[in-house]
Amino acid sequence: MKTYSEYWTATLVRGIVAVVAGTGVLFLPEMASTILLRPFGVVIAMTPVMWGLNRYFRRRLSRAYRNIQESFSRVTSTLAESVNGIRVTKGFVRENVNSQLFHDLVRDHVIGDATWARLSEHLDDRVITELIFVVGSYTCLAMVFNSAGIQLDDDLADFPPLPR
Repeated sequence: MKTYSEYWTATLVRGIVAVVAGTGVLFLPEMASTILLRPFGVVIAMTPVMWGLNRYFRRRLSRAYRNIQESFSRVTSTLAESVNGIRVTKGFVRENVNSQLFHDLVRDHVIGDATWARLSEHLDDRVITELIFVVGSYTCLAMVFNSAGIQLDDDLADFPPLPR
Protein backbone atom coordinates (compact mmCIF):
# COMPACT_ATOMS: atom_id res chain seq x y z
CA MET A 1 0.00 0.00 0.00
CA LYS A 2 1.28 3.42 -0.89
CA THR A 3 1.78 6.11 1.69
CA TYR A 4 -0.26 9.27 1.67
CA SER A 5 2.48 11.39 0.09
CA GLU A 6 3.24 8.76 -2.60
CA TYR A 7 -0.44 8.59 -3.54
CA TRP A 8 -0.79 12.36 -3.96
CA THR A 9 2.52 12.62 -5.79
CA ALA A 10 1.37 9.98 -8.30
CA THR A 11 -1.98 11.75 -8.70
CA LEU A 12 -0.24 15.08 -9.35
CA VAL A 13 2.07 13.50 -11.95
CA ARG A 14 -0.91 11.90 -13.73
CA GLY A 15 -2.68 15.27 -13.78
CA ILE A 16 0.34 17.05 -15.22
CA VAL A 17 0.74 14.37 -17.92
CA ALA A 18 -2.95 14.73 -18.83
CA VAL A 19 -2.65 18.52 -19.16
CA VAL A 20 0.54 18.24 -21.24
CA ALA A 21 -1.09 15.63 -23.52
CA GLY A 22 -4.18 17.79 -23.91
CA THR A 23 -2.06 20.80 -24.75
CA GLY A 24 -0.09 18.69 -27.23
CA VAL A 25 -3.32 17.93 -29.07
CA LEU A 26 -3.81 21.67 -29.61
CA PHE A 27 -0.33 22.32 -30.94
CA LEU A 28 0.35 19.24 -33.06
CA PRO A 29 -1.73 19.61 -36.21
CA GLU A 30 -1.76 15.91 -37.09
CA MET A 31 -3.32 15.15 -33.64
CA ALA A 32 -5.68 18.12 -33.63
CA SER A 33 -8.72 16.54 -35.18
CA THR A 34 -12.14 18.05 -34.64
CA ILE A 35 -13.23 15.08 -32.52
CA LEU A 36 -10.46 15.61 -29.94
CA LEU A 37 -10.33 19.39 -30.07
CA ARG A 38 -13.96 20.19 -29.22
CA PRO A 39 -14.17 18.36 -25.85
CA PHE A 40 -10.80 19.71 -24.79
CA GLY A 41 -11.84 23.22 -25.80
CA VAL A 42 -15.05 22.88 -23.79
CA VAL A 43 -13.08 21.78 -20.73
CA ILE A 44 -10.63 24.66 -21.14
CA ALA A 45 -13.50 27.12 -21.57
CA MET A 46 -15.28 25.80 -18.47
CA THR A 47 -12.20 26.04 -16.26
CA PRO A 48 -12.58 29.74 -15.30
CA VAL A 49 -16.31 29.23 -14.71
CA MET A 50 -15.67 26.23 -12.45
CA TRP A 51 -12.92 28.14 -10.63
CA GLY A 52 -15.30 31.06 -10.00
CA LEU A 53 -18.12 28.78 -8.78
CA ASN A 54 -15.69 26.91 -6.53
CA ARG A 55 -14.46 30.15 -5.03
CA TYR A 56 -18.00 31.49 -4.50
CA PHE A 57 -19.35 28.36 -2.82
CA ARG A 58 -16.20 27.82 -0.77
CA ARG A 59 -16.66 31.28 0.78
CA ARG A 60 -20.34 30.60 1.50
CA LEU A 61 -19.60 27.20 2.99
CA SER A 62 -16.75 28.60 5.08
CA ARG A 63 -19.06 31.25 6.55
CA ALA A 64 -21.80 28.68 7.20
CA TYR A 65 -19.32 26.28 8.82
CA ARG A 66 -17.96 29.08 11.02
CA ASN A 67 -21.50 30.04 12.08
CA ILE A 68 -22.31 26.43 12.93
CA GLN A 69 -19.10 26.12 14.98
CA GLU A 70 -19.96 29.30 16.90
CA SER A 71 -23.49 28.01 17.50
CA PHE A 72 -22.17 24.69 18.82
CA SER A 73 -19.70 26.60 20.97
CA ARG A 74 -22.52 28.65 22.52
CA VAL A 75 -24.56 25.50 23.17
CA THR A 76 -21.55 23.76 24.71
CA SER A 77 -20.73 26.69 26.98
CA THR A 78 -24.37 26.98 28.07
CA LEU A 79 -24.44 23.26 28.83
CA ALA A 80 -21.16 23.51 30.78
CA GLU A 81 -22.52 26.42 32.83
CA SER A 82 -25.68 24.44 33.55
CA VAL A 83 -23.68 21.41 34.67
CA ASN A 84 -21.51 23.61 36.91
CA GLY A 85 -24.65 25.18 38.36
CA ILE A 86 -26.01 21.73 39.15
CA ARG A 87 -22.73 20.81 40.85
CA VAL A 88 -22.84 23.97 42.97
CA THR A 89 -26.47 23.30 43.90
CA LYS A 90 -25.62 19.71 44.87
CA GLY A 91 -22.71 21.08 46.92
CA PHE A 92 -25.13 23.29 48.87
CA VAL A 93 -27.42 20.30 49.41
CA ARG A 94 -24.49 18.26 50.79
CA GLU A 95 -23.19 21.10 52.97
CA ASN A 96 -25.09 20.01 56.08
CA VAL A 97 -24.11 16.38 55.57
CA ASN A 98 -20.42 17.29 55.11
CA SER A 99 -20.58 19.51 58.20
CA GLN A 100 -22.08 16.63 60.20
CA LEU A 101 -19.27 14.35 58.96
CA PHE A 102 -16.64 16.86 60.05
CA HIS A 103 -18.18 17.36 63.51
CA ASP A 104 -18.61 13.60 64.05
CA LEU A 105 -14.99 12.93 63.19
CA VAL A 106 -13.54 15.79 65.22
CA ARG A 107 -15.78 15.24 68.26
CA ASP A 108 -16.17 11.43 68.35
CA HIS A 109 -13.40 10.26 65.95
CA VAL A 110 -15.96 8.06 64.22
CA ILE A 111 -18.68 8.53 61.61
CA GLY A 112 -22.12 7.54 62.83
CA ASP A 113 -24.28 5.17 60.80
CA ALA A 114 -26.83 7.88 60.10
CA THR A 115 -24.17 10.26 58.79
CA TRP A 116 -22.61 7.51 56.65
CA ALA A 117 -26.03 6.67 55.18
CA ARG A 118 -26.74 10.33 54.37
CA LEU A 119 -23.30 10.70 52.77
CA SER A 120 -23.81 7.52 50.73
CA GLU A 121 -26.82 9.14 49.07
CA HIS A 122 -24.53 11.75 47.48
CA LEU A 123 -21.02 10.23 47.44
CA ASP A 124 -19.46 6.84 46.88
CA ASP A 125 -17.41 5.03 49.55
CA ARG A 126 -14.07 6.08 48.06
CA VAL A 127 -14.90 9.79 48.34
CA ILE A 128 -16.19 9.33 51.89
CA THR A 129 -12.90 7.62 52.80
CA GLU A 130 -10.97 10.53 51.27
CA LEU A 131 -13.04 12.96 53.36
CA ILE A 132 -12.12 10.98 56.48
CA PHE A 133 -8.44 11.38 55.56
CA VAL A 134 -8.88 15.13 55.02
CA VAL A 135 -10.52 15.60 58.42
CA GLY A 136 -7.89 13.35 60.04
CA SER A 137 -5.12 15.43 58.49
CA TYR A 138 -6.79 18.59 59.81
CA THR A 139 -6.94 17.07 63.30
CA CYS A 140 -3.29 15.97 63.11
CA LEU A 141 -2.24 19.45 62.00
CA ALA A 142 -4.25 20.96 64.87
CA MET A 143 -2.39 18.69 67.33
CA VAL A 144 0.97 19.82 65.96
CA PHE A 145 -0.03 23.52 66.11
CA ASN A 146 -1.35 23.14 69.67
CA SER A 147 1.72 21.22 70.84
CA ALA A 148 4.12 23.70 69.28
CA GLY A 149 2.15 26.69 70.58
CA ILE A 150 1.62 28.14 67.10
CA GLN A 151 -1.02 30.87 67.15
CA LEU A 152 -3.24 31.83 64.25
CA ASP A 153 -2.46 35.05 62.42
CA ASP A 154 -4.50 38.14 63.31
CA ASP A 155 -6.34 38.09 59.98
CA LEU A 156 -7.70 34.61 60.88
CA ALA A 157 -9.30 35.74 64.15
CA ASP A 158 -12.76 34.76 62.89
CA PHE A 159 -11.52 31.26 62.04
CA PRO A 160 -12.89 28.53 64.35
CA PRO A 161 -10.46 27.49 67.11
CA LEU A 162 -8.30 24.45 66.63
CA PRO A 163 -9.66 21.31 68.29
CA ARG A 164 -8.01 20.32 71.58
